[in-house]
Amino acid sequence: MNIDKMKRKVYPGIEDGAEYALIKNGVAHIIQAHGISDAIIRAHNLGIAKTHQWKLFKSKAVLIPGIWEYEMAVYNG
Repeated sequence: MNIDKMKRKVYPGIEDGAEYALIKNGVAHIIQAHGISDAIIRAHNLGIAKTHQWKLFKSKAVLIPGIWEYEMAVYNG
């Protein structure tokens, strides 16, 4: 999914974590976490969405192909 033209909100977190894209209502929430499940829990704690309403995808959220690509989940609520 191309997130180049989407509005993005970045939530820094743990220093040694990766960044994950959680897509909700046309906004890419970029959350730093240890794993996508941890990112989903952080999204819940930040008030973005409930934990059980995300659908994981094998495809990546792409900001710049080959440089900025994130594992992603899309809000399904």
